Amino acid sequence: MEEKINIMVQNIMKEDNQNKPGLGNSEDNKGILEVQKLSAWYGKTLAIKNISVSIRSNAIMAIIGPSGCGKSTFIRCLNRMHEVSHGGRTEGCIMLDGKDIYARDADPVVIRRRIGMVFQKPAPFRQCRYLIM
Repeated sequence: MEEKINIMVQNIMKEDNQNKPGLGNSEDNKGILEVQKLSAWYGKTLAIKNISVSIRSNAIMAIIGPSGCGKSTFIRCLNRMHEVSHGGRTEGCIMLDGKDIYARDADPVVIRRRIGMVFQKPAPFRQCRYLIM
């Protein structure tokens, strides 16, 4: 049995928006973040396969699925953290504001400022010595 990721996007725009929540159902059917046929590997192991989703501005996205189905890998692909994993590679297209985030001239640091990731467990950087609260 193949484990699958369920992606649920809820639009939190004004109530007068009569479009169905989430999946880029605006007039031009384009979102601020467009994922098209995204697949990701760790070495020879396929982690996620052919995921496509459109997320509009002011939307909240929930990614739901069992352990090991690729939820974190999908998010890591969105903010270009997957490519720093040993053997990590992707195929497909991720567009942020109409620009390919994997283009040669795209700066991963700038992308990570726009698309963040919150880890389940604290993962402080090695150079951090203090936790500021």
